[in-house]
Amino acid sequence: MNQHIFSFKANSHILSLLGDELIGSDNLAIFELVKNSYDADASHVKIIFDNINTPEATITIEDNGCGMSLETIEKSWLEIGTDFKRGKNKKISRKYKRNSLGEKGVGRLAVHKLATAIVLETKEEGVLFGHTFAINWKDLIKNTMYIEDTKVSVSDCPNTTFINKQHGTRVILSNLRRKTWLRKDFRNLARTINTLISPFEKNKDNFSVELVLPEEQENWIKDIFNINDIIESAIYHFKFFINKNGEYTWIYKFVPPSVFGLECSKKAVYHDKLLLDNNKNLTLKANDLNQIGTVAGEFHVFNLSSDILNTFNQSETIRKYLKENAGVRIYRDGIRVYNYGEPGNDWMGLDIGRTNNPSSKFSNNTILGAFSLDLKTSTGLQEKTNREGFDENEIYEHFKDLCYNIVNDFAIKAQRDREKLDFAIKKDKPIKKIGFSESINELKEQVQKRNLEPELGKTILKVEKDYLEMRDVMINSGMAGLNLGLVFHEVEREIRYINEDIKRGSDLHEVSVKITNIMQLLDGFAPILRQQNRSAENISAIFQRVYKLTKSRFKYHRIVFSSPLLSKESEDFQLVGQSNLLVSAINNLIDNSIYWTRIKREKEENSEYIPYIYVSTNTTEFNGPALIIGDNGDGFKLPPEDLTRPFVTTKPGGMGLGLYYASLVMEMYGGKLLFIDPRDYDIPSTVTGAVLALEFKKEH
Repeated sequence: MNQHIFSFKANSHILSLLGDELIGSDNLAIFELVKNSYDADASHVKIIFDNINTPEATITIEDNGCGMSLETIEKSWLEIGTDFKRGKNKKISRKYKRNSLGEKGVGRLAVHKLATAIVLETKEEGVLFGHTFAINWKDLIKNTMYIEDTKVSVSDCPNTTFINKQHGTRVILSNLRRKTWLRKDFRNLARTINTLISPFEKNKDNFSVELVLPEEQENWIKDIFNINDIIESAIYHFKFFINKNGEYTWIYKFVPPSVFGLECSKKAVYHDKLLLDNNKNLTLKANDLNQIGTVAGEFHVFNLSSDILNTFNQSETIRKYLKENAGVRIYRDGIRVYNYGEPGNDWMGLDIGRTNNPSSKFSNNTILGAFSLDLKTSTGLQEKTNREGFDENEIYEHFKDLCYNIVNDFAIKAQRDREKLDFAIKKDKPIKKIGFSESINELKEQVQKRNLEPELGKTILKVEKDYLEMRDVMINSGMAGLNLGLVFHEVEREIRYINEDIKRGSDLHEVSVKITNIMQLLDGFAPILRQQNRSAENISAIFQRVYKLTKSRFKYHRIVFSSPLLSKESEDFQLVGQSNLLVSAINNLIDNSIYWTRIKREKEENSEYIPYIYVSTNTTEFNGPALIIGDNGDGFKLPPEDLTRPFVTTKPGGMGLGLYYASLVMEMYGGKLLFIDPRDYDIPSTVTGAVLALEFKKEH
């Protein structure tokens, strides 16, 4: 049998594919050429347009970088896909110690996107002669079949200067592909150039890019604002840095317009722990930054209400700027990575995240900000060949999740200030939540006191009836929904363990026990998901049902659980009501304690901290019998009046409904949900975190 060996060949048409068709836009093509200047240690780049919208139109990209030798032209510029800037050949630049931005070896073909004719002039520092060559892409491709047969003639050229220097590179593009450049095209290009270099990082080597237009077009871009002219009108400001160990240092500022009578505030924490909303870790660890490296960032968020913008006397300017520039960008070594932060590019899904809880999240169209990466350590984030973002691999997904958690943390820190400003705009005061029952009873007393019952009595009774009916329906359906997620999480986890046991050949009795646990878990949750009539039941029996649902979680998370109620060391009492709802409410409170004690353990991973949850009763020190639930987590971070308001939370990914629903359930029982200081009651000294008292009416 004959064997034939052949080689791949590249048709010269590939030059067109890699240039004209690979690079997405003219702006990105120009950006690629600017990145080449950055890699060449230039401190300044000029982008010069001449004779625009005429047959003689040209674009010149000129820099004062190190220039190219004849060998560099041959083995780098003219070699497609060269490894000149990557792998073992990757070098730190000589003058400014820059890491190379262009690694794929195809960026120079961006010139083909812009024009069919190119003249390149270049000269190294300290040499007498520079070099020049011209390429007509159309003729080059037309006259040769294969790329290895294409020829470029390079000549010497003396006495060449570049931006007042004796070294650098100049690329002159003619026979432009785009024949007509409109006002909006130049404005888009000017905005692109304004964002090439991070405005939030110190430009250590003063790299700058200048756009030069013909005199008759200069006015088209004169009113393009720089971001630094706008951010002073933002209300909420946030800076952060995450070091290689995952330690999170941040500064938050609230700067409301003085006319609303609110005080400015500032808070900073060094070496904090970032809370995460994922299934892997609760807090950021050093290994979460693998191939991502250190991350820094800065964000400025605006309030677009007319009341706010009018105080700055430039409302339309701010609205227009945000419409064109709002979003979150990414910079690496101070140079932008496209297309993150372009209009309409909500790459983190900030607007989608607002769907369930719009008041506690920032929208993409109100934020100006950026994440900053270190090129040397972010090796897992590789730019796509078409320069439109990173390859969407596993490292990128981790990075995107990290970024979302950081912005969400900023939103949580700003939530109370946002509400204060909203109330100030409306010339109102925050309403302290005291419960519907107390409010309606107070209203009835006032109506009776003023002899208004004939006019208002029946209406108030109807409002109360309608509210209570709607509340009951909402609680029955809403609490079921809250707990379904917990059911799924527990069942999925147990199934994973069973699979691992079977793979390891574990004892069948152990596997059988775990399957029985799942069945009990589902049986235990079934009553929660069904409507139930009012009935009498002891609090110990009610909590026993909660314990069955959660005891496996205590074991899994290595939490010490103590309950004088279950051990019959504290007094029992009877309740009348829909106990399934109470089980659900208590279960959510226990779930909070599990979460926040886990958070504290991760924060204090090198200490001897042991999570602890305590459940007991108190029948003597409250206005009625009370169930006490406490833990040794970090305690509540919000004022008590905010804790039971819907959609208020400090938990990443939380909806802020657990305490709200628990409060409503207690209201159905005629009781209250209280936040107490454990030092005021006979509670073990190990309970140092959040402590709640579910206070019921005496007649129960």
